[in-house]
Amino acid sequence: MPELPTGVVAFLFADLENAAGGWDTDYLQTAGMVQQLVTVLQTAAHDQDGAVFKVIGESAQAAFPDVSRALSAAIATLEDLVAPWPADQLPRMAIHIGEATPSHGDYLAPALNRLARLTAASHAGQILLTEAARAQLGEAPCGVAYVDLGRHRLRDLLAAEPVFQVNVLGLPDAFPPLRSLDGSPHNLPVQPTRLVGRETDLARVRDALRAGNRLITLLGPGGVGKSRLSLQVGADELDSFPDGVWWAPLASITDPGLVLEAIASAMPLRLPVDVPLADALPGLLRSRRDLLILDNLEQVPGAAPIIAALLEAAPATVALVTSRLPLGLPGETTLLIEPLSVPDAREVDSVTVALASPAVQLFMERAVAVRPGFELTAENVQDIAGICDHLDGLPPAIELAAARIRVLTPAAILTRLDRSLSLLTGGARDLPVRQQTLRGAIQWSFDLLSPAERTAFARLAVMAPGFTTDAVSRTFQEYSGSVETIGSLESLREQSLVRKLTGRDGSVRWEMLSTIREFALECFQKLAEAPALRLAHAHAYLATAEDSEWFEVTNQPELAETFEADLDNYRLALRTFQDQHVAGARDMLRLATMLADFWWVRGHATEGRQWLESAIAHAGNQHSLDLGRALAAAGLLAEAQSDLAAARHLQERALDVFRSEGFASGVADSLTGLAVIARAEGDLNRARVLHQEAYDVWTALGDDQGAAGALLDIGAVSLLRGDLDNAEPTLRSALSRFRAADDEVGEAHARQALAVVAASDGRLSEAKTEFQEAIKMWRALGNEQMVTTGQMNLAELLLLQDEPQVAEALLLEAISRFAELADPARQGSATSLLGRARLQQGLTAEAEALQRDALKLSWENHDLQSAAGILDALAETVATMGDQLLGRDLFRASEQLRAQSGLMRFPEYTRRLTGLLGELPSDTTVDDQSPRQAIERVIYRGLRR
Repeated sequence: MPELPTGVVAFLFADLENAAGGWDTDYLQTAGMVQQLVTVLQTAAHDQDGAVFKVIGESAQAAFPDVSRALSAAIATLEDLVAPWPADQLPRMAIHIGEATPSHGDYLAPALNRLARLTAASHAGQILLTEAARAQLGEAPCGVAYVDLGRHRLRDLLAAEPVFQVNVLGLPDAFPPLRSLDGSPHNLPVQPTRLVGRETDLARVRDALRAGNRLITLLGPGGVGKSRLSLQVGADELDSFPDGVWWAPLASITDPGLVLEAIASAMPLRLPVDVPLADALPGLLRSRRDLLILDNLEQVPGAAPIIAALLEAAPATVALVTSRLPLGLPGETTLLIEPLSVPDAREVDSVTVALASPAVQLFMERAVAVRPGFELTAENVQDIAGICDHLDGLPPAIELAAARIRVLTPAAILTRLDRSLSLLTGGARDLPVRQQTLRGAIQWSFDLLSPAERTAFARLAVMAPGFTTDAVSRTFQEYSGSVETIGSLESLREQSLVRKLTGRDGSVRWEMLSTIREFALECFQKLAEAPALRLAHAHAYLATAEDSEWFEVTNQPELAETFEADLDNYRLALRTFQDQHVAGARDMLRLATMLADFWWVRGHATEGRQWLESAIAHAGNQHSLDLGRALAAAGLLAEAQSDLAAARHLQERALDVFRSEGFASGVADSLTGLAVIARAEGDLNRARVLHQEAYDVWTALGDDQGAAGALLDIGAVSLLRGDLDNAEPTLRSALSRFRAADDEVGEAHARQALAVVAASDGRLSEAKTEFQEAIKMWRALGNEQMVTTGQMNLAELLLLQDEPQVAEALLLEAISRFAELADPARQGSATSLLGRARLQQGLTAEAEALQRDALKLSWENHDLQSAAGILDALAETVATMGDQLLGRDLFRASEQLRAQSGLMRFPEYTRRLTGLLGELPSDTTVDDQSPRQAIERVIYRGLRR
């Protein structure tokens, strides 16, 4: 073998992507292709002063003195193979550079791992460059172009980096998107370092998944690496789960009732706010294939039945659990995750033997990261093996020790570590041996910190495990007026005591591993300033919530993500205020209230109500305005969950508080809340009165935007009652005020309502124009739910114009989108309209089945307005099929629902129904039970009498 380059080395990987499966089906052909690739690459490498140093399976790896030579070899290899080989059999190649020193004919360098992931993301015939490799190339020669493919996260879970494609005249240059994390649905967090030494464990989990196991639990002590392994499994298995891989961290949760909320929060689902999460989430997952990573489930005793029920309801969903204990459920597959294997320091006699140990590999990778150029040599190999042996192969402990290579030799680390562990483990006899070792390693790292660093480390435990630089700054500014702790973050990161994570948008978060944070919490609790720091932390997050103005603007997905990321810190803040009892009552009221819209939008309504109810109880009759706001917020969440009696009670209490305090805008808000509850109960008369009262208050305040919102509500009630003469001028007045206030959201709502008015009045061309304009506005505002609602309304208009095929295309898209948005009420409405489209095309059996499905969706989601319309559509369908008796029963049930609620019906639908069924008797009795009996008979006992 030619002499291998050293220093900054350019590495080229070449891989036959489509040959992997050929070893079993046609061994000789596959071996021949691999041999031809190796031969061609060896020749090309030799011509460029490089060398092929490793061949594994269907992959070859080569090293070069610089990037230009590596690229020349890659191009030459492809040019030699492009003519005789099919395009989908060509090698895929990637080039990266990094510090590396050859040892026994091989390299140990982080660059190789990154390059392997980049190669795996490419396609047959493609040449990729990392940003570092591209920077060394300068201008492209004639016939060659370097194409920027943008930033990509590879499946090693590290931060996103720019990737470049090399286009060469005469070679393929059109490829599918890279197989990076960015092209698949997931929420896997960025990791600061790659996973090392877990190839066997990854294969074990992969085999368990391929065997069809749907509940796999990774068992092992804290610090053994279960969480990091589970995340890598998720990244590797993205292609097997088309609906996504979702990581739900549970370390901060002890209440089993919050497990489903943690899972739902991890997924991009829009949950129906009026359906209990235990019913909604399984329903949403039923037709999906997801991998759920439930991390640190041992923190939540009693969670096992919840997971069992979820998996039973969602037959294609798989749960990968990390825990110190098995769940004990039928069908559970448990895999014990051991520490990394370590060499026997007494028997290590060569670098090659040591490098066979995953523990040594991890130590070396982390050591090279803090001290580039550090090598494993015959002189230090036994010391490094001894360090890994003393630390029992526990990854966090090895990383802590490796971080000290910056200032200590391996021999010095081993000596100090040996002394530290022998002293420290003696005081923790009640812990398992491996946990004593890990604790000792953390204590040893802590003892090596400067006094300022020790203080900073202990104080940082006041934060939840993940936090931002700004949050730390605010906390310590609140505590002491200075931010000296900020300066220690980078130092603590360099010593592996905290981790720095960079998001896709470049934002920075900090994190402590749970095992390290447990130690930090012990140190924190010994601080005299601990109570003051907890209060400073709580006030810092209260200030952050106030600054965000989240409670004023709910359509902010980026802000919602920020709140979600810091939810554990907000929970800590609320607990701190709660623990202060009367002294913290006002601050708890304020923070819980400011989080109310977040809890509503993100599907945490149950938790939000618990915090608000606790805050209200702590406040008693104090802090009237803050109490009123909290009561109103709790009413909002109760109404969102269809707990209308509780919602009304809370809003009435809030209204009393606001009136007694003379707080007019609060009065208007509570009146609106009570009006919404009345509409949900079908009492349109009361809703109209309350909306009018709210309008009068806003007008007296001179708040045009508030008045415009009240007019929109009044117009909507008139529209629901079929009072078009009052609805249209009211809505136009609201539209004018929204435009004057530059309120695009209000304007879009008003235009959509006016389109319904026009359609109800038979002005179908005008309605079509208004619907289309409203859809454009919602799309510009990024509100997917309202875009889809507008498309559904437009489809109904097309049905009225007898264009069922065009309407059907819109409705199929709307049904799919509403399912993704977890909006079953609107999904039911769209399904019913699809049934009407099928009926207009003569497909009566399909129409009947669709209407029945739609009725079930609307009824079970308490959507009376939709239920009345679906009863009409079903009555028309069965009458068309010849069942006049059932048709009249359903028509009568719809009439009774409308009589109870005052809901209107499109005149065209009335004409159709009376044409098929005749007029109903004018003395039709309004009976609460009759519609319910008719609907439940259709849903649960079949259509026929």
